[in-house]
Amino acid sequence: MKSFTWVWRLAVLLVVVSLMIPLTGCEGDEDNNDSPAVNITGTWDEVYVGTDATGSWTEPGTMILSQSGSAVSGTYSNVGGDNTGTVSGSVMGNAVAMSYSPNNTSTFDVYTVAGVITGNTGSGTWVNSSTGFGGTWMATKR
Repeated sequence: MKSFTWVWRLAVLLVVVSLMIPLTGCEGDEDNNDSPAVNITGTWDEVYVGTDATGSWTEPGTMILSQSGSAVSGTYSNVGGDNTGTVSGSVMGNAVAMSYSPNNTSTFDVYTVAGVITGNTGSGTWVNSSTGFGGTWMATKR
């Protein structure tokens, strides 16, 4: 079980690093600026696919996000409404990294997501910070 957790954390780290490499511009490039290439402010319909100790599952939900510069904040809720909480993170270019903090910490764990936003769609990976279980996510902006 420990090796599975380690593998997921390594996979998330590799995804985040690989998303950041194209964002490193040449110093002195006059067209280079630090502003995000996308604005993710708005309501997003999302679907999380994962595998954990109970098996494979799919969880639809909604994020309502605000972006100021590269900082992202907002709220999330699954379709059933039993998993709600806050979102915080950042956008660099079209890469996004966010942390989801549940309102009900006795039932749900903090998890992190990393991915890419293209137009009104996003996708990437997620990992549960406590268990190391994870999967993929997809989102569409309304």
